[in-house]
Amino acid sequence: MVPSLNIYSLCGPAGMGKTSIANEFSHRYQKEFDAIFWVTADEETKLFNSFREVALKLGIVINADGKDLPVIRETLLTWLANPLRSYERMDHIKPERVSWLIIFDNVDRTDTLEDFWPKEAAGSVLVTCRDPLIKSPFYLRNTGTNVPEMMEEEGIALLLRLTGRESDEDDVKQAPEIVQALGRYPLAIAQMAGVILARDLSFNEFLELYSKETERREMLGISE
Repeated sequence: MVPSLNIYSLCGPAGMGKTSIANEFSHRYQKEFDAIFWVTADEETKLFNSFREVALKLGIVINADGKDLPVIRETLLTWLANPLRSYERMDHIKPERVSWLIIFDNVDRTDTLEDFWPKEAAGSVLVTCRDPLIKSPFYLRNTGTNVPEMMEEEGIALLLRLTGRESDEDDVKQAPEIVQALGRYPLAIAQMAGVILARDLSFNEFLELYSKETERREMLGISE
């Protein structure tokens, strides 16, 4: 039987925690793979840079400076199709195949992946993407799931846990308002929990500041 590519995708709007889920998966199952590669995939330039870093770590290119990036890409794709472990010792007669997982994170456009996709390879691929069509057989012929929106109760529990305010009655009462203001996005809740702790704000103080556009843009890291 010819080995096949195992593919799975995580889809959903920005801030739903797709990258965090992929990161958790890679840590939890790292013993299942000989090698795990993380590829930033929202732009072609970042795809090329990630492929170059992976190729250097694998030692399949010695010096990427001045090398043609498409050549490096093809070199890595060739290795993924026949992933053999290299040895410094000469007494290893039969080379061993390497099991690998490649994570394409934050795919913005599915067509961006076409030239970087390990078509002839036998390994595992995890994709995080905003576009649910990536799960369609018209694209990568893979399976996947839509990352569900966080329920309000889950968002409240996350906010209270991250800020350590579970026992503060006033903050508990105002937690739902913060969660709704942040759109129930896990990433936004986590970021604003950090702001609350860093500035030592009560939830009421946070809401007052967040209601002001200038303060809100600063908290969210949005430049003018």
